[in-house]
Amino acid sequence: MKFRAFIFVLFSFLFSSAHADVLTVPIPYPTIQSAVVAAAAGDTVLVDSGTYQENVVFQGREIALLSLHDAASTTINGGTAGPAILVSAGEGRGLVIMGFTITGGESWSPISNRGIEIIGSSPTILNNIIEQNYSGHIATPYGGGICAIEGSSPWIEGNVIRSNRSQSDTHNAWGGGIYLRSDIGLPFPAGIKGNQIESNESSGVSGAGGGIYVSVADASDCLINENDISFNSTGSFVEAAEGGGLWANCLVEDNIIYQNTADGISTSGGGLTLLAPGTASNNTIQGNRCHADDSIFDTHSYGGGVWSDGKLVLNLIVENIAEHFIWESGWERDVSCLGGGVYFQGDTLRSNTIAGNSLSGEYDVYGAGVFYPSGTPAIIQCLVCNNTFESSNGLGGGIATMWGSAPVVSCNDVWNNDQSNYSGFSDPTGTDGNISVNPVFCGHDPQDYTIAEISPCAPGNHPDGDDCGYIGARGIGCSGASVPGVEIHPQLNFTVFPNPTQDGSRLGFSLSKSVPVRLTIHDVSGRVVRRLMGGLQDAGYREAVWDGKSDKGEPLPPGVYLARIVIPGMIQSEKVILAR
Repeated sequence: MKFRAFIFVLFSFLFSSAHADVLTVPIPYPTIQSAVVAAAAGDTVLVDSGTYQENVVFQGREIALLSLHDAASTTINGGTAGPAILVSAGEGRGLVIMGFTITGGESWSPISNRGIEIIGSSPTILNNIIEQNYSGHIATPYGGGICAIEGSSPWIEGNVIRSNRSQSDTHNAWGGGIYLRSDIGLPFPAGIKGNQIESNESSGVSGAGGGIYVSVADASDCLINENDISFNSTGSFVEAAEGGGLWANCLVEDNIIYQNTADGISTSGGGLTLLAPGTASNNTIQGNRCHADDSIFDTHSYGGGVWSDGKLVLNLIVENIAEHFIWESGWERDVSCLGGGVYFQGDTLRSNTIAGNSLSGEYDVYGAGVFYPSGTPAIIQCLVCNNTFESSNGLGGGIATMWGSAPVVSCNDVWNNDQSNYSGFSDPTGTDGNISVNPVFCGHDPQDYTIAEISPCAPGNHPDGDDCGYIGARGIGCSGASVPGVEIHPQLNFTVFPNPTQDGSRLGFSLSKSVPVRLTIHDVSGRVVRRLMGGLQDAGYREAVWDGKSDKGEPLPPGVYLARIVIPGMIQSEKVILAR
């Protein structure tokens, strides 16, 4: 419904011009390119269902390229002849590409078979499926799905961008799903909004941004918001692998960054690598992994959830892992595993919940929750708890530092972390509003990180009487008597029925506003066995059906499973009993 409504609005706008024409494919124009060549600025090329084996080049025309039906039934396949769509003649936002599956060759070729290549242009890309594209060009293995360079400022919204690759055996490979880079200021901000970015990969001598890679001249040049960035990966076999889900130096807001991986010799930011002057706020960063393997080279694993020298504010950073494995101890090299949740060397870490993260390694293992190497960062109103630590050589399950750092620490709750809550500096508990007490999360679900009304992290409840406001990223989520001036966090009303089930269950939930949603089924080990929903969902009641099968369509054995829903700032789970 949303797609057709948007088509209607866009058509109304386009047809408001008395001179705009509609050119239809395949009759009378047999190919999309022939219609594009015949079109003038402001025209619409309308494409019927089918698969079109061609490479579309706009040659400066600002037109609307639309499918008559939807992306699932209308495909542009660029094959191995280059990008399926090329925008390279300075086209602006008036060039609209909407409603197609855009795909191409998945294997190596002398040129990159990207989905969309954008050079010095700023098109609008809406509601497409961009999948199974490959960037493996010897010199530029960047942007398998979308590659935007040389001052490009695209608006990318509402797309499914999945299973794209950037790969090289001889060069760096960045941005498996999306690659956006500009070393000069953009005339207007680029936008990556409300997309489902899933199962993309970047791997090479170094790898970065398995899902998205964005490097811009100023943080305000790009906004990445309301995306579902899940199951992406980046890898390296010589140098660094950074940002399994996302590598960015801009504004990153209201995203789900879920179960992404950075894997290689030296790794950082399993979910997110954020560079200054970027800011990340109100994101859910969950279940990501930073894994470093043994090597004769220096081996590091930094930030299972996040590596950042930018600002982190109001993020939920939970259940991430940083780990390294060392098989040969005889080699002389630097080995370390730092920051299960966050490796932080920025200036501001404010109002984040950092919980349930873990560190695992043999040597120099520090900071299961937060590690910062140096400087005087401000760590304010953060909730750091239940972070775990597996090593015989290291310190600090909560917040750890080295090399003489002197943080400014105030109004934090750092509690129940393995080994110690603080390491590398004096424990500040009892001073400047810092406490170490149970935050009292809501409900019996360990994945619900909202707090109860009686929580010491709620305004007015501080055990020392300090006026710290909220501590942590989430507000009050439990029902009960209202507290003046205290926000009650909106509930999802997440339900599973029937439960137990033999043939399948309906999973329902309600949204107060449009947000990205990730709905999955997990086995008792925590492994994802079925992906039911991803991407931006409209406000209102939503429902998905689980038929008791895996992602491969195979019936799962009877037992207890976990249905988990993730939105920015909230995670809820329900047990589901499958009885055959």
